[in-house]
Amino acid sequence: MISQNNIPVTTSNSAPRIRRNARGKKKRLQPRTSPKRRIASSRRQAEQDAPRRFSSIVNKIQDRISKLREHGIDEEIIERMGEHIPEEEEENQVPSSFSALTESQETAPVQTSQHGLRRID
Repeated sequence: MISQNNIPVTTSNSAPRIRRNARGKKKRLQPRTSPKRRIASSRRQAEQDAPRRFSSIVNKIQDRISKLREHGIDEEIIERMGEHIPEEEEENQVPSSFSALTESQETAPVQTSQHGLRRID
């Protein structure tokens, strides 16, 4: 026969719940709270999306620098200003196809450690 001691006694939703264990002693239960949702790829995704976030700002700056010629600013100064703006590198861009991805891995040097592990850069 099943004893009635394991039935939870509740008074209100905010009060801690009391339940009896197998020996009949009172056991206090904490109300459950939902855990923080954590996405494992959030940091990696933020690092990969960084060049895309600022591309519109970089384009605006390049346009403003190119329009300085109209205001009579020396060509050498405009050229120096343009050098400080980094252009997007191909390394940061996603390959357009799978074949481009495999080609880039084939050209990458392979390093082998003393333990026989291979590292492809």
